[in-house]
Amino acid sequence: MVDERNNWLDVVEGRRNFRTQGYYCTIQPASGQTKRGITHEEARACERAFFTNFPPWSTADQRRFGTNNLIPVLGQLLVQVISKSYVTSFAAYLSMTLPFS
Repeated sequence: MVDERNNWLDVVEGRRNFRTQGYYCTIQPASGQTKRGITHEEARACERAFFTNFPPWSTADQRRFGTNNLIPVLGQLLVQVISKSYVTSFAAYLSMTLPFS
């Protein structure tokens, strides 16, 4: 079990299966917790407790663990995708409307 956890830690920390954006680990509520009405804040508290109290996660760089660390990264990626799409669309619009001679 420890070897399996360490293998995942190698992936998350970029030592194996490297990806440009890297990997993030999150823990989402179990279906029973969701049915009981766990709040977003409670779910994030459980997630933080897990990653800070259980090795090997607790001994690793915490920036790659937790939903709250993932959200800003996804937000930045979304802004990049939207910006790229807007620039491409705007350039296409200009090429159709402006006379070039």
